[in-house]
Amino acid sequence: MAKTAKTAKTGASEAAREPGVTLIGETVLMRSSLWLNGRRTVAAIVTGIEEESFGLGGALAIVSVTAFPPGSPSRTMGDVPLYATEPESDVIPAAWPRP
Repeated sequence: MAKTAKTAKTGASEAAREPGVTLIGETVLMRSSLWLNGRRTVAAIVTGIEEESFGLGGALAIVSVTAFPPGSPSRTMGDVPLYATEPESDVIPAAWPRP
């Protein structure tokens, strides 16, 4: 049976807890050391899911994202922790759903 893909209309925290569901297409915000050493937040889209059940540090899942920093080429990144809300500023890389 194929996994059901969730869209950006579905909350990430809800989707990450449903068995057999991916977060493909979820719109998120993220920080990485690539952009002002984590001080800049950029928009991204979840393009894959690495681990659906990941509780370390409160992360809902580990995902792959394609980020779209303004004025720069898009960049695909893997192994980014996805949180239900924006984590502390020293947690990088990190992604969370757009409000």
